[in-house]
Amino acid sequence: MLTQRWDTQSSTTHGIGQERKNELKRSGNTSQYRSALGYAYGMSGDRAHARQILDELKSLSGRQYVPAYDLAIVYVGLGDKEQAYQWLEKAFAERSARMVYLNMDPRLDNLRSEARFKALGAERRAAGQVPLTSAAQSARCYYFGIRSCCSHGTGNAPASRARS
Repeated sequence: MLTQRWDTQSSTTHGIGQERKNELKRSGNTSQYRSALGYAYGMSGDRAHARQILDELKSLSGRQYVPAYDLAIVYVGLGDKEQAYQWLEKAFAERSARMVYLNMDPRLDNLRSEARFKALGAERRAAGQVPLTSAAQSARCYYFGIRSCCSHGTGNAPASRARS
């Protein structure tokens, strides 16, 4: 998705442009896109707009399902690790489909080395969720538009697509 690509690419130096805001509108204003925008605001230092997105997502959750994972992503952008973990744990408890991205989402990279994150991953494995394979890691590079994220090639395409 385009949103994951732009919110991981230099949001701290370029800020949030009108093009990115327009993309949110074109997306149908889904919670996933809102959380990506909130993350980008947080990473660019615009805490007020990131908090505004959080408030919108929490308000929206009173009317429709909003994955806890989406709120966790905004908290990561704000640098609020404690809240990010609380929302990731809620996402695990609600069996959010977005938890499949836990080990792939580059927005969570700054949490990965922490024991609490590893424990959350262990809970997922104990619950029967499959850990990332090499092919899934390559897909991560492709999906998030990361050119050199791992030793699985350039990240231009998953191995299965690269051969086509």
